[in-house]
Amino acid sequence: MSIPTGPLPPSCGLWLFARSISCRIFVPLLKASDGVHVDPENLLIGPNATLREVAFAVGTVLDRDGIHAVLCGGSAATFYAPEAYQSEDLDFVLAFNTEGSVVKTALASVGYRLKNGLFVHDATHFTVEFPRGPLAIGNDEVEDIVTLHEAGQVLRIISPTDSVRDRLNKYAAWDDFSALRAAVGVARGRRRHARRTFFYET
Repeated sequence: MSIPTGPLPPSCGLWLFARSISCRIFVPLLKASDGVHVDPENLLIGPNATLREVAFAVGTVLDRDGIHAVLCGGSAATFYAPEAYQSEDLDFVLAFNTEGSVVKTALASVGYRLKNGLFVHDATHFTVEFPRGPLAIGNDEVEDIVTLHEAGQVLRIISPTDSVRDRLNKYAAWDDFSALRAAVGVARGRRRHARRTFFYET
């Protein structure tokens, strides 16, 4: 989907009612792949970057430019349960009215450019998309957004519970068994890592 070149549609104003939640999130701790070089001023995405690393890099540069964007869909399921489901693109839903040019500038700082409606990168196969908001699962708008912090980076993402709901909704609507596997993977991952916490909202 192409990103709007002007302000987002008025429906995105519904995001004014969204809230960040303070909670503990249980996510598998993955070994670093050295796919993203991190320093306080510069993020460099390399060919070995995982979806998780790219998500943090993109979330961070968007946040630095005052852009409120939330990772959702299959990419959120991959973030929580990479062993169960692998997405090749990252879906972020934008909050409020955001100029497309501002998003382009932010993503250009980590090497992404707009091509045929997708943000692509020369060093990684992961693409970035911005589906039209507001963020919802079926007709149910998502109100609780989890904010994760790691090594000076930030990422807003739907909760594991909403990720399961989202994948189950896709399975029910499209008979998509990969979505069902993703839902089960996220649910099992939360249970398996229930005693390990290293992400939190501040």
